Parts: sequence; C-alpha cells; structure tokens
Amino acid sequence: MLNPFIPATYAIRNTNKCFENGDIGRYLVIPGQIRNACYAASALNLPLISDNNLIAKEMTNLKSTSKFFKGLDNFIDFSAKNTNLLLSAAGLIRVMGAQDKKEAACKETCSLAFMFGAENIMKKIRKKIGLLNNVKYASLPKKLLLLGLDSILQIGTSIISYNYGAKMGLRLNKFIENNKLKNQQQPRQLYF
Repeated sequence: MLNPFIPATYAIRNTNKCFENGDIGRYLVIPGQIRNACYAASALNLPLISDNNLIAKEMTNLKSTSKFFKGLDNFIDFSAKNTNLLLSAAGLIRVMGAQDKKEAACKETCSLAFMFGAENIMKKIRKKIGLLNNVKYASLPKKLLLLGLDSILQIGTSIISYNYGAKMGLRLNKFIENNKLKNQQQPRQLYF
C-alpha cells in the first residue's frame, strides 16, 4: 500500500528544489508524485480526497473531448510510473549544466545510486515492520500517526542516502583527480 505522505513530500521537496536551485529536470516528476499522493489518499479514505468521484468524472470527460488533456494525462501517468528514470534524467541535466562535468557526474551518479538502493532496502524493511497493515480501517488520528512514522522512515532514508552518496561522489572525484596528478608528476625512470 502506498503512503500518500511520501509522494506528497517528495513533490513538495522537488518543487522547492526547482524554485530554489533552478533544477528544471525535477519539474518532470512533480505531476506524477502529486497523482500518486492523491490516489493513495483516496485508497486510504483520507477525509480530503476520499470522495473524488466528481473529479474523476470531470477528468474522464476532459480526456475524451480534448487531445491536450489526453496527452497531459498520459504524461502524468508516465511521470507517476517512471519517477526514478525521470530523476536520473534530471541528474543528467544537472551534469550537463555544471562547470566541472566530471565532478558533477561522480556526485550525481553516487547520490542517485545510494538513494535508489537505500530506498529499495527501506521499502522492504517498512513492509516487514508493517506500520501500514490495516491502516485503512484505523481511526483518523491513528491512521495519521502510522502514516507519519512510515513517511519519516522512507523520506529520512532517501534524504540521508542522497546526501551521503553526494559526499562519496565528491570524495571519489577527488581521489581520481589526486591519482591523476600523482601519475603525471612521477618521472619515468629507465633501468639498464
């Protein structure tokens, strides 16, 4: 079961990164994250979105009468299903825009690899813990508490692993650069 707080928080964080850092590649994942949050909230009968029949009916009418809205719906669906792919593309855009492309490539590759790996591990741990088991039928305060704890585990893992991966990527780049300098400075000796 998807926790609506997780994609909603990711959408907020990505929107902030777009505005604060000019990270244009992250705009692509925001619509899908918002859609995932709305669908998950609806499935859990959260009060704000539990009765979305009117919205669903209107969206269906818009998609059937307009190619633009059908295309927009297809993009949002793609964004929702391929968030990691689009985040990787955003990382590539950041590398292409960086002054030191080698350093940016090491940083982005490590940060995304650490983040995706840690998120997968945390998903398995969260499933074993079972905070979301029967959450659909819990009282609203208990539901919000369980969803909040589950979100902290996943989002905290994501943030910490991304930042750690970025630091490791910068260290890796520095190590590679130092080795290059070392190899260039040592004169070759000829032995007879």
